[in-house]
Amino acid sequence: MAKVTNRKDYRPYPFEVEQCQLRFEIQARHVIVSSRLWFRQNPKYSGRYRPADCILDGTGLEILSIRLNDREQEEGQGYRYDGRKLELTGTAEMQNFYFCAKVRIDPYNNKSLEGMYRSGDILCTQNEATGFRNITFYPDRPDVMSRFTTEIIADQKQYPRLLSNGNLLEKKDLGDGRHSVRWEDPFPKPAYLYALVAGDLDLLSDHFITCSGREVTLHIYTDKGKTSQARFAMESLKKAMLWDEKLFGREYDLDLYMIVAVDSFNFGAMENKGLNIFNSSLVFATDETATDATYENIASVIAHEYFHNWTGNRITCRDWFQLTLKEGLTVYRDERFSEDHFGSEVCRIQQVSNLRNMQYPEDAGPNRHPIRPDSFIDINNFYTQTVYEKGAAVIRMMAFHLGSEGFRKGMDRYFERFDGQAVTCDDFVDAIQEGGGKDLSLLRRWYEQAGTPQLYADSKWDGTKFSLKLRQENPNAAAPSPHTEKTGTSASRESSRPIPPPLAFPIPLALYDHNGTKLHEETIMFSERETERHYTLNSQSKPVPSLLLDHISPVEVHYPYSDEELLLLISADQDSFNRYEAMQRYQQKLLLAMNPEQTTEPADNFVERLRSWLTAQCAAGGDAAMPPRYLAQLLQVPGVQILAAAQQPPQFQALHQVREAYCTKLAGHLEEDMLSCYHALAQTSYERSDLAIGKRSLRNTLLHYLSRLQHNRNNGGKYDELASQQYQTSDNMTDSYAALQALTHYSPGPHSQAAEGALAHFSRRWQGDFSVLCRWFALQAGTPKPQTLQKIQELENHPLFRQENPNMLRSLYSVLSRNLPIFHDKSGAAYQFLAQRILQIDRFNSMTAAGLAKAFVAYKQLDEEGQTAMAKALQLILQQDGISDRLYEITSKTLEQ
Repeated sequence: MAKVTNRKDYRPYPFEVEQCQLRFEIQARHVIVSSRLWFRQNPKYSGRYRPADCILDGTGLEILSIRLNDREQEEGQGYRYDGRKLELTGTAEMQNFYFCAKVRIDPYNNKSLEGMYRSGDILCTQNEATGFRNITFYPDRPDVMSRFTTEIIADQKQYPRLLSNGNLLEKKDLGDGRHSVRWEDPFPKPAYLYALVAGDLDLLSDHFITCSGREVTLHIYTDKGKTSQARFAMESLKKAMLWDEKLFGREYDLDLYMIVAVDSFNFGAMENKGLNIFNSSLVFATDETATDATYENIASVIAHEYFHNWTGNRITCRDWFQLTLKEGLTVYRDERFSEDHFGSEVCRIQQVSNLRNMQYPEDAGPNRHPIRPDSFIDINNFYTQTVYEKGAAVIRMMAFHLGSEGFRKGMDRYFERFDGQAVTCDDFVDAIQEGGGKDLSLLRRWYEQAGTPQLYADSKWDGTKFSLKLRQENPNAAAPSPHTEKTGTSASRESSRPIPPPLAFPIPLALYDHNGTKLHEETIMFSERETERHYTLNSQSKPVPSLLLDHISPVEVHYPYSDEELLLLISADQDSFNRYEAMQRYQQKLLLAMNPEQTTEPADNFVERLRSWLTAQCAAGGDAAMPPRYLAQLLQVPGVQILAAAQQPPQFQALHQVREAYCTKLAGHLEEDMLSCYHALAQTSYERSDLAIGKRSLRNTLLHYLSRLQHNRNNGGKYDELASQQYQTSDNMTDSYAALQALTHYSPGPHSQAAEGALAHFSRRWQGDFSVLCRWFALQAGTPKPQTLQKIQELENHPLFRQENPNMLRSLYSVLSRNLPIFHDKSGAAYQFLAQRILQIDRFNSMTAAGLAKAFVAYKQLDEEGQTAMAKALQLILQQDGISDRLYEITSKTLEQ
């Protein structure tokens, strides 16, 4: 039976763990783990609750010995163990005691990638959220913090590098081919932040001088021969350390900071104290192997995990319901870092696009939940876009309300007050509002309420006065009730909850006259007691409102803009995000009015506006007043995901066809301008300056437009040749991959000869580079052509495909689920295919399986035929005996929403 954990049931752990000593003996077929824990009664528990025996988490451990206060214990007398929990009988009345355990584990055959496992020839750990219990007995919860010391003994030749958290105290040669090391972490931490790595690794070393003058040694460990690919990661780390000192006053606290890159990892990276373990795809990068987007992603994630040292490690979560305390806050910090280093206007567009494409559907789907959920069956299912991205958006609103100086003061108060503690989201809000000097109570409800607020706006102008009426609704505010019982094929549900009250949020706005001159700008604050707000302004001309500047609040705005008003904002809006927003709205209106048989022409002045932008770029060789990278964003057409959200029920194939027809038509109107600009943006050699990145981004956007013209005109393969030439002559992955994508996605038929040749060449060239190969598989799984599902089935049997590696699995199956016209094919074949693969993966990696199952989020939005087909796939999963609780929770909620 699946157990539901409720936030309201939280109790402190009865005991504190003053110290934890660990000893790992790494042997050929198993690892012996010895632990010694010093316990004392927890004053937060004593006197408030009835005394309780000490219960430790430990999943599937082979017990070799258990000792309590130096006395050997027998099962059934001194302890009871059911395979998941170890109860130490008779400890309820003990004020102090220590506990010793010796267990045997098998990391070599651990395919779940939780606890200790093998990645290639490396032994490593992944303990967030509940992996440490797979290593040894411990109270595996974030509010139990202890000081850890670690001894590791292993074969010196096979495992010359033995790493753990903190500071290295000693190394020993044991004289029998083995060696040992001892590490000590001086800072208390929960078990989920513990890490160990053993392997034969190369080392890239550097240093950083902190603001107080201390020298910190920086180590990045890689597979043999790959240190040169980690140099960008190292530079990113140093930039993150400097930025955090300047923006938040946070100095690194140890003398050594380590990163280890591994190929097999369920996540992107993990912030273990002083020893970050990273998915290798987020460490390795050279100009030949990494795109510009990959470089930026690496920098962002390196920064994110480093920033966790204070927002997650030094101050951690009291319980897993508070996960957004560390993740939402740290995402906000890494977003700010990226904006400062890669351009705020483009980064903000990408951040909001991620919200709309990933988090807003989650907020409307069966697994929606507040950023601080009330209950769960498996906490790993709540590492969601809501907790991370929406959590960051809520922090952004708070920072906006406090102002930059007030937010910095609030964060200083938070760090001062709670350093070394496990705290709650309420503790965080209390501290930053006190330090920032402004009341944040209006925004607290965001922690409690699911759903994306819908803001409906309308206006009137009587010749002298402009009136704006704002109304909010949140039809998905009530999160689905959790399942209370697992019965194999269905689950009981609680009665539905009442719809929660309105939310408070800021609405910055600007008003423009018919000439594009800004008339006024201010911020309206919705109260948590208001569903409507009215705003008036004296004006001698009818203004055009630009609403929710910079998308500062995570809400969707609905306003009946005319085409003329949108075209004015496209030309004149001074807010870079809302200018992009006007482009998106104008094109979305066109696309939703079309059908596959008849497409609507964009207005002449819209086409001329685009032509003028391209002409300016062409004349300046990309160094125009409008940054080329921002223009590349403006030229993006709303994706099928966004269009589908505005169409009920969504017709994914028709929307894809309409979108492609529109892009082709737009390319036809601007063909000569696009081609001239494409050639004007050419670069003689690769460099990573802002201008060079922007020129590549715009040039490849234009290539994709032009490549669509292969479909509908007799040009003798002109644009296949253009893409092929770019692929063959490129000196960097950004351009070669964009050309390969253009060839595979837009060539007529399954693939052109040029596309097949380029795909074959790419796989031969990069067959030894794991991360690049994942990109090759993903490219083909994302091709929006009818043959794609069959192609994926062929790729599963490709000799380079690793059947149990999460990156490889996601490169096919996650990408398929986002390839909406193929995934939602009327036959339901893709649904059945994915369900079968999810069941296979669940047998060895339930975390990856549950993540893939979120692909069925659109179930209730589909038409009757689509729901019937998807329900069969969901039932296929639920009817399988022995599926994991993780998979059950996601799938059952989806089917029974």
